[in-house]
Amino acid sequence: MLGEAKALFDPASAGKIVSWKQARNGFPDLPIRAAGVGIKHGTFGFFSEGLGLKEFIRSDFKDFADHASLGRYVAADAGAVGFMPTGEAHSLDGQVRIVPLDLGAGPVMPGHDEIASGKYDKLSRIVFFYINSALLAKSAPSDIDFARVLVADMEKFVRYANLEPLRPIQYQENMRRMPIAR
Repeated sequence: MLGEAKALFDPASAGKIVSWKQARNGFPDLPIRAAGVGIKHGTFGFFSEGLGLKEFIRSDFKDFADHASLGRYVAADAGAVGFMPTGEAHSLDGQVRIVPLDLGAGPVMPGHDEIASGKYDKLSRIVFFYINSALLAKSAPSDIDFARVLVADMEKFVRYANLEPLRPIQYQENMRRMPIAR
């Protein structure tokens, strides 16, 4: 539940909700170790805002410089809970458990289809890549070719960065919209 996730990271929970047993009946009596990337990371701001915490997290929160370090920490500690992009979590090959959240219409697992369809909208974001069409039209042929390859292969780059790609039709439409498409 989104409310439970908020309670795990809420600043008011520090020192009060310290065990998983307190978070939900039936959970084990293990210490909660809230973790994530640090405050300077965009994921921190997006996650805390998505929970309605206005960029504040509990004071006993353990912060990491990158998602890989966070993933190793969560994988090694049964009481740890963290937040990271779904692509990063999937890249850990089952070392961490990805949990569904109830965002208001029943539990939703953060998978590609759920993100692409908007069912996981409160905790997913779209990353945009912009090309200045007017400037590109005046560019050298090699720059135009580079932009064309970048747009044509964007899905590969997105997957390489462990992000969730758009649907193939959306990439085709983006390529069609390029003012210099041949």
